[in-house]
Amino acid sequence: MQGYVTSISRKTSSSCLLTLTLVLSSLSLPGFAQPQTSQQGTLRLLAGSGDTPSGIADGPASVARFNTNFLKFDAFIGTAMNDEGKLFVTDPGNHTIRKIEADGAVSTLAGKAEQPGSTDGAITQARFRLPSGMVFDKAGSLYVADSGNHSIRKISPDGMVSTVAGKAGAPGTADGPAAKARFNTPTDVKIDAAGNLYVADYENHSIRKITPDGMVSTWAGVSGKEGNAEGAGRQARFLRPKALVFDAAGNLIVNDAGEMIIRRITPAGIVSTLSVGPEKFDKNKNDQEIEYGEIDGMVADADGSVYVADRSSGKIRRIKPSGDVHSFVRNKKNELYSEPSGLILAPDGDIFICQRDGNILKVKDGGMAASLSGPVYPTISQDGPALEARFSSPSAITADHNGNLYLTDYRHTIRKISSSGVVSTVAGMIDQRGSNDGIGTEAQFNIPSALIFDSKGNLYVSDRENHSIRKIDAAGVVTTFAGKAGKAGSVDGTVLAARFNSPIGLAIDKHDNVYVADNGNKQIRKISPAGVVTTLMGKPNGSNKPRDGDRKTGNLVDPIALAIDPTGNLYVTDRTSVRKITPNGKLTTITENKFAAGFIGPHSTQDIYGTSWGIAMDHAGNLLVSDYDNDVIRKINPKGKITTIAGVDGYRRIQTGSLPGRLYRPMGITTVDKNNFAVISGDNVLMMTLPGNP
Repeated sequence: MQGYVTSISRKTSSSCLLTLTLVLSSLSLPGFAQPQTSQQGTLRLLAGSGDTPSGIADGPASVARFNTNFLKFDAFIGTAMNDEGKLFVTDPGNHTIRKIEADGAVSTLAGKAEQPGSTDGAITQARFRLPSGMVFDKAGSLYVADSGNHSIRKISPDGMVSTVAGKAGAPGTADGPAAKARFNTPTDVKIDAAGNLYVADYENHSIRKITPDGMVSTWAGVSGKEGNAEGAGRQARFLRPKALVFDAAGNLIVNDAGEMIIRRITPAGIVSTLSVGPEKFDKNKNDQEIEYGEIDGMVADADGSVYVADRSSGKIRRIKPSGDVHSFVRNKKNELYSEPSGLILAPDGDIFICQRDGNILKVKDGGMAASLSGPVYPTISQDGPALEARFSSPSAITADHNGNLYLTDYRHTIRKISSSGVVSTVAGMIDQRGSNDGIGTEAQFNIPSALIFDSKGNLYVSDRENHSIRKIDAAGVVTTFAGKAGKAGSVDGTVLAARFNSPIGLAIDKHDNVYVADNGNKQIRKISPAGVVTTLMGKPNGSNKPRDGDRKTGNLVDPIALAIDPTGNLYVTDRTSVRKITPNGKLTTITENKFAAGFIGPHSTQDIYGTSWGIAMDHAGNLLVSDYDNDVIRKINPKGKITTIAGVDGYRRIQTGSLPGRLYRPMGITTVDKNNFAVISGDNVLMMTLPGNP
């Protein structure tokens, strides 16, 4: 099967919130090379703990899990604190509202995990769909921006849920009485002293207002009209406003996410710009290379400052009324937060930070953060028996002819899972990034991202941050095969004179030609057995728009993973599409992202909506693609029909047993034998057995 497969991927900074108790079936086999048969197909754990930072569990802080599989829907973790000092958070991926006690214990207040819906009624029966921002009123009612339902919901103190404004399944722009008003993906809601609700109407690019008597109007901006303009009321323009907070002076502060700026609206409705992004945020020398981008939640203090969760940089930014910005991180060692999303300011000045890594932190005056709830998900690498071994963000996997598996570990190593179920480190020094050649663990790598065997048993590794291709021979000797460490470029020629730019995916054909997804150059490169590098497809610094065509006109956008069939057709995951390159150099698109603006899903089975980090080919010529964003494995048959064979879109966790099971962030995938495929899922390796006889 070696000629059929490859694998791939790269480290992603995105981690999520909860996990579920695993159903560890079929774990009695000490190894994994034995063929498995099933009428339905199975998933089983091969190596790793089986744990993930994402799931649905209530319970003590160390047990509780959240689920943030909602990035593509633009929701965020909403936070609110009642008069009793109890903390509430939205769990968008689980479609629920959660409550967190002072000791970190978590319970579900409303909604039911993994059951999206729009039902009103008692909290035990009510259903939500991607709830995001929320706020308490003076009477103790909790208002929720129910993003996926395009509506504003209310949870009263007596535990009843009702729809305040908007209609589930009916996005629109209408003002008027609450029952007839329409919203389009509202993401946050805040309340003023008079009891008026203000809504960040994300896809309508406007700020809406709901009066206590239920009349809805467009307060700032024009519904459906995007832009970037200051002014009074309808003169202003926004682009996907995401989060809101009132400052001490009664101004409404808006995270204008599409424009990546922070806006200020006075009580009179005058819109101005408070902070314009990189120019302000780069004043702190530690932030000079950080772009002000993915801002989620915001809070304001009594001094008039606004704190924002800068998810893209892992920092909390403090914006003073003057617009000056100060950034703070977890401690004096400059440790970053893990994608902060939701924020809330307690009466005593403590800030609670809801992170995407599963922790809710409590911070005092920008100092060391203490974990309030959620597990610390450690980054460790540990060899030993497969189920006792641990990995750190593995991304790519491949198999040798003896049934052993090899995978890349983000801590700059190459790991091996033997067919008898023992994990070892075969090359690289843990946490020692570098480019030194040598024998086994004397060698150094810098983010190894894909690997593949040739017919002679040599293992080729794309060493992404070294911009080179490394080679590990059968004796374990590591050499630089093509490119030069630290020298990015796009140069063809002999292997050591050639230059690459962040190479990721690898494939190899029956003639031992090595193909490279040269991601930074948006190219596919070919290395012949004679050691000559040529460009097969794409141009460096090409357009960001995919285009089919020949070697001169074809255009790739973000080539990541590669697979090749016995006839020499090369398959490429190109961001959110799958492309095909024929031996004569013709590039065509097999399937592409059809995701549109606004809410879709979250349980699609027909299209690859997310980024595809892994690809392999089965014995029947079907492509198996790991859809990282949607936590599923898709199958594409030779006619281009797509089906989902493992995982369920929107359910981010690991569940073994009968297919489809559940997957967490699937990345590398490779063929073990006719019906068995090894899949990287989080920090674990699973065996996926498809139905049929081996």
